[in-house]
Amino acid sequence: MRFSLISAIATLGSVVMAQPVARTASSQQVVDDLSVLTKKAQDLQAPANSLSIFNAPGLLLGQGPWTQFGEKECTDITGTFRGFVSVNQAYLNILIGKTGSIGKIPFVDPPMSASLTAVKGTYDALSNQIIKLCPSTAQELTLALKYLDETLDHAIKAYQPVGKN
Repeated sequence: MRFSLISAIATLGSVVMAQPVARTASSQQVVDDLSVLTKKAQDLQAPANSLSIFNAPGLLLGQGPWTQFGEKECTDITGTFRGFVSVNQAYLNILIGKTGSIGKIPFVDPPMSASLTAVKGTYDALSNQIIKLCPSTAQELTLALKYLDETLDHAIKAYQPVGKN
């Protein structure tokens, strides 16, 4: 198993994104999703135990034997990342479109803006780690991240309380 910040960030991202999903899911779906997150966290225990003073700095520097993929893998990762960006942009555009009907309600805007800001931080961290893993497609990945960030910024701004836009 490759141990990297990507695993940890992806798990965190799943938790951050679980908030809106949990509100539309059945109780069994919530149980299943929590079980997946628990398994992912458990899978990180063995690699975490293997960390030492010698290999731990590689996690922070994006270096080490587990942190780069070949061109074919990067092409696959980049295609999947583009799909991830597209699906998230569609979701965010739906939320942006809802600002006319649910936006500017005092108890809706601050939590929505805060949640979207947390999502952006998680997505940026995840994306930056993926870019480090795939130097052969870094330019394409960076462009996709730019588009995702622009949509997230627009969504965050749409839900900021009046006077903070």
